[in-house]
Amino acid sequence: MTRWHSSVSVCVLACAAVLQTINPPCSSPAVAGSPWHNVVRRTTNDRDEDLIRSLLLLRRFDDAETICREQIQRAVPTSDAAAKWAIRWSSVMTERQISKEQFDDADVSQAEQPVVELLSGYPNHRRKLFLQAQRVSVQHAAARHDVVIAAVSPANEKRTEAVFTRLARVTQRYRELATQVDAERAATDAGPTSLDQKNRSAELTRLQHELQVDIVSMALMQTELFPPDSRDQIASASKAEQAAADALLDLPTGSQAQKEIERLRIQAMILAGKLDQAGPSLVALIRASEQPTPPSLLAIQIQLHQLKNESSLAEKRLAEFYGSEPDEAPFSIEMDLVRLDHLIRQNDSSIGSWLTSIQRRNGDYARRRAEAISLAKLRSGGSSESIDPSIVAAQGKEWLRRDNPSRGGDLLAAAADAESDSQLALNYAMESAAALLKAQRVEDAASVLSRIAVAHPN
Repeated sequence: MTRWHSSVSVCVLACAAVLQTINPPCSSPAVAGSPWHNVVRRTTNDRDEDLIRSLLLLRRFDDAETICREQIQRAVPTSDAAAKWAIRWSSVMTERQISKEQFDDADVSQAEQPVVELLSGYPNHRRKLFLQAQRVSVQHAAARHDVVIAAVSPANEKRTEAVFTRLARVTQRYRELATQVDAERAATDAGPTSLDQKNRSAELTRLQHELQVDIVSMALMQTELFPPDSRDQIASASKAEQAAADALLDLPTGSQAQKEIERLRIQAMILAGKLDQAGPSLVALIRASEQPTPPSLLAIQIQLHQLKNESSLAEKRLAEFYGSEPDEAPFSIEMDLVRLDHLIRQNDSSIGSWLTSIQRRNGDYARRRAEAISLAKLRSGGSSESIDPSIVAAQGKEWLRRDNPSRGGDLLAAAADAESDSQLALNYAMESAAALLKAQRVEDAASVLSRIAVAHPN
């Protein structure tokens, strides 16, 4: 199972990947015969993991934290169970924070706390490398949060530079941890042969593979900080493609990590404009994957149809997945975002309602990603893929009604920048400035008014 590009959430699968490297799955005291039994959606052979995922899908963070806290208190601190529940608890705290407006260093420290406390008390814990991996996963989630916030906020070089710095720092942490895992695995393999030794080596190998996935995903994430189809984005995508190609050399064919990195490589090729190469690679990956086609790969397939102006094929595959009731379709962030892109390309009147559906189906983080796509289309100007500024302005006003002036102000500012009608642009700018002032963002408020005054002098 992959760790970061998920139909559930970023951090839920980050936690799951770390946990799945620890064998065997622990028993299920939190589920069997408990009041939580009816909320569990079985997706793995680990009931506890399924329970926590189900609670997070329902946004029941307090319940999930309560279970984690109780279970870690019951576990022997040096046991695998203690490590698993510390990782789960950290994951829940991370998921909660992702839905908020910021994910700063203090928030990272708080989300890391369950694993930090276990490592502080037991620095030589048998699962210390897995606990350390969860710490970096929290930092990865914070970096992803920053990237999405930067995408929906007004241009700010200082903010963008800070995001680049954070991405570089997290990538370096992953590389350092991968080196430690490799050394530990070599030492394990050099020891006496036993069943425990073989299991330990296999677990470390899986963790090493997951870290390779993370490193490549960090490289691909950087592409989102550049304007679509710009030289900078193409160059960044080419670097991500090379990072994926390098990682694939060390992974066994057919492994879960190999398939995920190949998926990331295909995404990088698409961003680099290499559609003719991406197509055959995607076909090969789909053939090597389980059937029916996983939503994450189906989303890329539809994306390629759209980029090649094969709109009828894109519509056909979307219809097969969503049917007549899109809100009732299987949960998949990737597919929901591809459907949004399709609606924008068709200038469909349901764009706004689908943004709301994305949030209801996948949470606040997915909504932010959707808004980032909308703003990228908005900033593309008079192209056939551009979005009406009034749609983005309406979303901004919706956030104001929800008493979120910072987010609403950002969206209204983007609408003002893209609006060609001078009066509408000025109206959006004034609403944006008022919201940003309420959010105590004085410089941003002044900036939007100044930009619109220059762009629309009359």
